[in-house]
Amino acid sequence: MWTEILKAREFVKAGDVLNIGSGVCMYFWDDVWIGEYLLKQLFPSLFVIARQKNALASELISSEGAWILNFPRNLNDQEMLELENLLQIIGNPSRLVNEDSRQWRYGEDFSVANAYAALETGGLLTFPDKHLYNSKVP
Repeated sequence: MWTEILKAREFVKAGDVLNIGSGVCMYFWDDVWIGEYLLKQLFPSLFVIARQKNALASELISSEGAWILNFPRNLNDQEMLELENLLQIIGNPSRLVNEDSRQWRYGEDFSVANAYAALETGGLLTFPDKHLYNSKVP
């Protein structure tokens, strides 16, 4: 039963959409804030050599409003192409004062009910209610 429930963890993580504002609550490499994948998954060779692997997005923005991506050595040609692609994807950093926010991809706000409905609709999980709720009462 618990293995089925734990399968839903990845579904819930995938349903959590981050909207970057100032970047003070979102990790640059470890949160999905652009597209549907972590930047460290899209650009693994850059992540491996990045100096600030656990940095918040806001920590990688200069006072002039540019990205500060530090690497311990000069990048080779392939890494330069990846950096160019990364910068195209993330665009110019936002210097907005808006707060970072989260949205639930499968409804207005997260609730167990709409998560369960989305799981059932997608056929990803069948809740083991017959194991939990026994209609036989002593």
